[in-house]
Amino acid sequence: MTQSLWDLAVKQSHLRLSKTRFRESYVVFAGCQTCGKSTIINSFLEKDETSRKTLALEYTFGRRSRVPYAPKSIVHVWELGGGVKFSHLLDVTVSRDSVENLCFVVVLDLSVPQELWTHLTHLLTAYGARIQNVLKNVSLKFDSSFERTVINRTLQRLNSDHPDHELRTVFPIPLVIIGSKYDLFLKFKSEDQELISKSLRFVANLYGSALFFANASDVAITKKIKSYLYHLAFEFAKPNSTPVFENGPLNILPGQDSFSLIGPPPTGSAVKRSNDCTLLELWESVFCKRFLQVHLLLQHFIVSLFLLIKTKVHCWTRSIGDTRK
Repeated sequence: MTQSLWDLAVKQSHLRLSKTRFRESYVVFAGCQTCGKSTIINSFLEKDETSRKTLALEYTFGRRSRVPYAPKSIVHVWELGGGVKFSHLLDVTVSRDSVENLCFVVVLDLSVPQELWTHLTHLLTAYGARIQNVLKNVSLKFDSSFERTVINRTLQRLNSDHPDHELRTVFPIPLVIIGSKYDLFLKFKSEDQELISKSLRFVANLYGSALFFANASDVAITKKIKSYLYHLAFEFAKPNSTPVFENGPLNILPGQDSFSLIGPPPTGSAVKRSNDCTLLELWESVFCKRFLQVHLLLQHFIVSLFLLIKTKVHCWTRSIGDTRK
């Protein structure tokens, strides 16, 4: 049977695509408890599932293809439950194989600013240290250029001519910060909204992160988050969206914000910047003075005490039951 030139061209195109190796990527979600991480993951993977409480560290995956007939890329998704109680479990998500195509998504509860700063800084510090440790070990044992290659790939996503290029402390892998429960956030006083928004904008710009504010019922912003995650995980085209800095749920991609646009924190008269104080420490001081943070160790103690009491009560109940028999 004679084939037309068009049929032959299509066949050759499909043949080339079939030889293309599929891509594997890794996305890790962590953040505050009950802040909607599972809902965001279900939207990202297009899973019509009822969200449930995440226990410790849970795994799922998804498949997508950028073009018809091409092999589907795989994204491995890890979700950390329990706030930061089990943050040490995140270490297993970073390896020589995963770190090259890994991104980190931190989801924060905007309605509880008293936990926001400690959760954000703890997760960024702990996970960042783990990533750096893996990069250095691989560079020492296998490939001396490995660490620089991974970090350069992250830097390439940012504008080299950005005014804050020399001032940033860019996270070693692509980073996304999402503030959830935006509808409850709107009930705060305007000055509190401003401080929370500007503080997160500062941290996002410092680390070269994308920043979104969202709630489960806002379809438009959910699509924007999904589109950006597709860009990171499946190498879809980068979204071309106009940034939203105020008067709406924040939608800021890396490189769209700057320290000059954010401005200084509203320090007031009670907070003074010393010569040894970094900008991050200044913002932290202002934020934590307005919103006293629940200490993580206290949270761990309360949870441990609750579990101990629950266990003792259970054992006591059983012993009474055995005695009555």
